Amino acid sequence: MTFRQSIVTGLVLWLGCVASMTLILVPKSGAADLSNFKAGRIIDDQVLYSSGGISTGEIQAFLNAKVPTCDTNGTQPYGGTTRAAYGSSRGYPPPYTCLKDFVQSVPSRNGDSYCSSFPAMTKTAAELIYIVGQNCGVNPRALIVLLQKEQGLITDDWPWSVQYRSATGYGCPDTAPCDAEYYGFFNQLYNAARQFKRYAALNDEYNYQAYRNNFIQWSPNSSCGGSTVYIENLATSALYNYTPYRPNQAALNAGYGTGDGCSAYGNRNFCLYFNDWFGSTYGYTALDPAYGGARWMVADEDTQKFIPGLGDTTVPTSDPPIEQGTQLKFVDKIFAKGKWYLRTEHDAANNLYKGIPQDAIADIESIPFDEPRYMMLKNDAHKFNPRTMLASSSHVFSKGAVIKFTSKFHINGNWFYQTEFDDINGILGAFWATSVSELAFNPFDQPRPLKIKSGSQLTNLRTGAAVSTFNSDTHAGFTDKINVNGNWYYRRESDKSANNPYAVMASNLSEVTPHKIATPYTVVLKHASYKYSFVTGSAMDDQPLSNGQVIRVTQIITINGTSYYRTEVDSTSGAQRGILLSDTNIAELNFITLDNPRSWRTKVNLQKVNLLTGDTVGDTIASDRWIQFATKTEARGQWYLRTQYDTDRNIPYGILLSNLDTGN
Repeated sequence: MTFRQSIVTGLVLWLGCVASMTLILVPKSGAADLSNFKAGRIIDDQVLYSSGGISTGEIQAFLNAKVPTCDTNGTQPYGGTTRAAYGSSRGYPPPYTCLKDFVQSVPSRNGDSYCSSFPAMTKTAAELIYIVGQNCGVNPRALIVLLQKEQGLITDDWPWSVQYRSATGYGCPDTAPCDAEYYGFFNQLYNAARQFKRYAALNDEYNYQAYRNNFIQWSPNSSCGGSTVYIENLATSALYNYTPYRPNQAALNAGYGTGDGCSAYGNRNFCLYFNDWFGSTYGYTALDPAYGGARWMVADEDTQKFIPGLGDTTVPTSDPPIEQGTQLKFVDKIFAKGKWYLRTEHDAANNLYKGIPQDAIADIESIPFDEPRYMMLKNDAHKFNPRTMLASSSHVFSKGAVIKFTSKFHINGNWFYQTEFDDINGILGAFWATSVSELAFNPFDQPRPLKIKSGSQLTNLRTGAAVSTFNSDTHAGFTDKINVNGNWYYRRESDKSANNPYAVMASNLSEVTPHKIATPYTVVLKHASYKYSFVTGSAMDDQPLSNGQVIRVTQIITINGTSYYRTEVDSTSGAQRGILLSDTNIAELNFITLDNPRSWRTKVNLQKVNLLTGDTVGDTIASDRWIQFATKTEARGQWYLRTQYDTDRNIPYGILLSNLDTGN
């Protein structure tokens, strides 16, 4: 009801605190739900004592929306006559000025500890509401609600001058007429706002105090009794000191309607109007820590910032539009006009009353890797929740740890890599990409050839998948190694050169053991050649050898069917290189006299071998023939016996020992 409706219906209008007994309201559907009304927490400090978040223009737009057309001349019918006639009969003839059109000139006012100074000015009602809110540090929304609950000025389309005279009910006690000292719209706004600041600053000096139990009556009628209320904050105590009654259950059940004879409506109506017009009186609440708390999210569509719940429609701010895909960090939220709004970290830090509809934003989702892969930590590191950028656990993973990653996040210009474990278990656990690198192999002290066991797999360590299987024993040169999940893997030189993360498990490899020549000898090159790397199998062009060069050799190594001589120098130093046997002839052999020269029997048909060249010579010697031998030597990694005849004549011919036996 408006001011006049309350008179017509016989309800007594009490200005100031006793306005709580009236029903200065406009019936509406879909009123705020009061089932969870908390008598000890009607409004939060951060909401009542917040001067930001709404502009003069937004206030004006709000007032315009509430009264689109003002009945300035009182032409509308009322009480069996017209509004003009009825108002005139009560001493309030037209013209009538609605709040949206109201302008007042006010003198300057000095500031104090509660409100800053005001210059002399002529301003609209919207401007005065804004300026008082700013200068006194009281939410202009609360002042708007106060104007409505006390005098219905926000929705009245033909207000009387008396409503402006005592607009906020300040200086209007229950038991006496209103004090003329405080008459006037600006005077009322200023003193009400200043008084709210005094209540907070001087909490212990007023009847209703925050942070303790207070007995609060249900209504001005003391016979109705009351109840004990623990007031949780300064803002709620301020409301009770301004309007000292608690709505009973009948008042709460009635919504904007009438309760019973012990009902008071001031603080109920304040709560209803604020919630219906501007959103929750509880203000912004921190995002649920169980869900990650303050976090980065992304615009799921083109959107913008809004004034949550301003008026009957959501009002956009002057902030630039927010394009789909824009990432923003949100810290708190507020419920208004049937939906949640999330506020950015920037706006919260600056106490700006803005928000983005929750249905326009979404959590930033991970991006699957094209192929899950193992990567390595470059330093000791924690896992982080990528949306909050806070450590998700206290566990520290050691530098060099190899971990399988399956997805990634790109948040605020930063990449995070999510582990397979966390993906599988639905955990937000990721490492900063700056702490992660591709697999880093540790070089061998000395690259070398190794034997690969048949059936071994060549594994892509980045993905964990088998690249191929070795179907027979083979050899390869290996250059570096890495430990993955407790297992060592060795990488071939060819894969290193190709920058492939392929390797063979070390347990499937064995060393290549060179054959040590018992009696070292010299060889001569048949043509210009090079030494060859046992690791790469390639000629080493920094090791040229000339035709006819004589070289002393002490070892023979056979790799994948190719045999190499290893020089005395290379054998001693462990250098992984050698000369192709096929490129040499033996220059000098060291024959050893048999301790017991004797006859041996041939086991197969055979020919003598020229031990210097490796060629077979002479006629075929039939099997089972007995031959007298006197000396022996090692050539090309095998032992040969020389006949008595050839020994006596120093002929470098021999028969392979493995083709002979003693006949015993």
